[in-house]
Amino acid sequence: MSNTDMHYYVAGGLSLDVVTAYIAKTEAHHQRWEDVQKELGAANLVVRDDMVVAFAFDADPPPDYDPLVLRPYTFKKVKFPPSVVVLCPRLNRKAGKALGARLDECPYPYDSLFEQATGLGMKVLGPSVRGARLASMGFEKLGEDIILTIPGMPNGESAGFPTGSRGISRSAYWLMREKEGANV
Repeated sequence: MSNTDMHYYVAGGLSLDVVTAYIAKTEAHHQRWEDVQKELGAANLVVRDDMVVAFAFDADPPPDYDPLVLRPYTFKKVKFPPSVVVLCPRLNRKAGKALGARLDECPYPYDSLFEQATGLGMKVLGPSVRGARLASMGFEKLGEDIILTIPGMPNGESAGFPTGSRGISRSAYWLMREKEGANV
């Protein structure tokens, strides 16, 4: 993030509780996707805007093809690279709607909910050529700690302070990353 200093905090108290709950919701969401993927025998998921829009298979028909599961009126083929077969649920059919409902049972925990819960939402950092420069907080797990990264405002101050957390220096953050062998 150019021209913006990041501030680093070790999550604690309320912030740690919020981040831990957010991670659990995200993992549950992805597990639901993986369960459906395995059930259908798909090699990959095609995701757009935090939603599964299709299932990718390595062969046509997919291995262990079950005509009762992958019925033509449940899925339609979509154009993709020739080596991949992509089936998109037909959401205007009963079976396709049922599959869509299964995928929607565990909604994706959007970042804005996480930011609202910690009291640190997206911040306007200042004007840019195309409008306003925006930045939002992030987090990563390093060892036993969860590190919150919060953008600095143009005046150099942090955009907020996560409740119950303790600040660390940039050099301490990078030492933690190197210790964990994170991509640096």
